[in-house]
Amino acid sequence: MEVIQETRFLKIELDLQNNILLETWKKESEEMRREDFRTELLNQVHAVKKYKVPNVLTDNRELLYTIDLADQRWMNEVAFPSFLENGARRIALLLSQEIFTQVSVEQTFDETNGRNFQQRFFTDRDLALAWLR
Repeated sequence: MEVIQETRFLKIELDLQNNILLETWKKESEEMRREDFRTELLNQVHAVKKYKVPNVLTDNRELLYTIDLADQRWMNEVAFPSFLENGARRIALLLSQEIFTQVSVEQTFDETNGRNFQQRFFTDRDLALAWLR
């Protein structure tokens, strides 16, 4: 696993052998503003495009940013289509420990473009990785 980008809020790693992009949100995500959140998602899109990986594991266990309706709409109109255009097909999501954050993530993936991915929610990282392989 190679770290390809790390910010205050998110670490992005690449597992080229298994074609998996691993995105791990940090506790500092609680301090994110809308612009920070959207920038981090666009960084993820860029990584999918650059490395041509179809499988994404998003570790939300420490995500403390609640995705409001405006961000959910933006994800469906901008982020999800960009992920799809750049080759992402399967997304495994590790559940947030914060209930409001988890509900907002689930709502986002229930939207139209979120359903265009093969997706699954997990509590165990190893099971999520196994599903993506």
